[in-house]
Amino acid sequence: MSAASVHVPRKFYIAFALLIVVVGRFGNHFDNAAGIDFYQYWGTGLALKSGQIPNANVYRQEKTIQAFLNALVDRTSPDPRLKTVNQYRRASLEFAGTPLLFALWSLVSLPDYSQAFLWFSFGKALLFMAGILLLERTLTRNGSAAFMTGIAMLVLFLPVSSDFLMGNINLVQFFGICLILYFCSLLTPGKVSHLPGIPTIILGLAAFFALLKPNIFLIFPCMFLHILARLGWRRMVPTLLGTLLLLLSFLIFPMIQLDSATIWLDWYHRTLAGDVHGNIAIWSPVKFGNLSVHAYMQDFTSMPPETLTKMSWLFLTLTLGLALLARMRRERHAHLANPGLPALSLLDTLQAIMADASIMMALALIVSTLFMPLIWLHYLVILAVPGLLLIDAKTRSLRLLGLLTLICASDLIGQLIITLRSMPAMQEHSVIIVILHATRVTLLAFSWLPAWVGILMKVSGQETKP
Repeated sequence: MSAASVHVPRKFYIAFALLIVVVGRFGNHFDNAAGIDFYQYWGTGLALKSGQIPNANVYRQEKTIQAFLNALVDRTSPDPRLKTVNQYRRASLEFAGTPLLFALWSLVSLPDYSQAFLWFSFGKALLFMAGILLLERTLTRNGSAAFMTGIAMLVLFLPVSSDFLMGNINLVQFFGICLILYFCSLLTPGKVSHLPGIPTIILGLAAFFALLKPNIFLIFPCMFLHILARLGWRRMVPTLLGTLLLLLSFLIFPMIQLDSATIWLDWYHRTLAGDVHGNIAIWSPVKFGNLSVHAYMQDFTSMPPETLTKMSWLFLTLTLGLALLARMRRERHAHLANPGLPALSLLDTLQAIMADASIMMALALIVSTLFMPLIWLHYLVILAVPGLLLIDAKTRSLRLLGLLTLICASDLIGQLIITLRSMPAMQEHSVIIVILHATRVTLLAFSWLPAWVGILMKVSGQETKP
């Protein structure tokens, strides 16, 4: 076969172009990034491997690990990046990560901070690219449009940039979510019986990524309901047993690796329960960078967190209930117009909704974003998934809502504010800056809302009109 006759798929060129974009975007950020979150992961692994930490329970050894890292930097470090991040974290570390996250990092020991950060950042960039490719394979109608939107996100979507700069794992989460959706796409009606291990893999991945960082914890129950709707209770038994084994292994591994049977309880008290000995302020105000809708509403109304949570539940229940009623009304009219169509009960309707992996995943991510009391900019990476899923919809209105989700979460106004502040004539507290800042915070705090409207439209059946 001659070289001229070799056919190179178009997607190869697209993937190669994406790789160039990823590398270019990664390179632009790497020189300026200190990785203040990565520093804690890297430092914990290094400290535990050194043998100088008497107990591997990181939540009880914060001061010891902090002193170890400070001494290491003072004694040996010529690395300006490490000195910069150490200066920021010198007085306090924030061990908000889960035991599973720190247990995995405890297996790694790379003495050169900048080199470790380089490999970690480049690995995240490749995982993000792989996630986009998996999502393109998963989508059925507008995969190419979503794929090209994903490429644009690397340039314009500032939560991606923020994750690079902070050295967090939200891009890893994005890959995990796309991987779960890809496996869900393999469960077509004709293949379910031939792929008995796929449901266990889906639930195992959902459990792993939920325990790795709990801001997406709802993906596990939502994927459980999805698999249940696809298989039914009788065929769920082997899947449940396999999932239980995987879940137990994810819970027990940190106990063994970090040498503490109470490691999960210590983490809970330090973060979610508001332990007075911890320094994790999950109800930080907007002025400190918290972009959650609860923090935003507190700034305007001074409502207590409990009231805001109840109002959020009321909002979700009402809107989702109305969408379900609209779907049932639509199905009833379709049955009356065509008696040959089956009359569907509420249970049938719920099962049809739960059988749609894109709806269930989007619900998990949107509701998680709504209820999180603390959201930094890089957390909004997960909203890219429902945005791209809506871009794959049949109707133009849903595609526009998907695009609007990405625009609201992109923080382009934040980039504009940075540009304006660099101008000598523009003062910090000028009217333009103040207005832009208020607009920015509002768009980011409610960036989940267009996606929620889109998912409600899908739940109501507007995408599948009879």
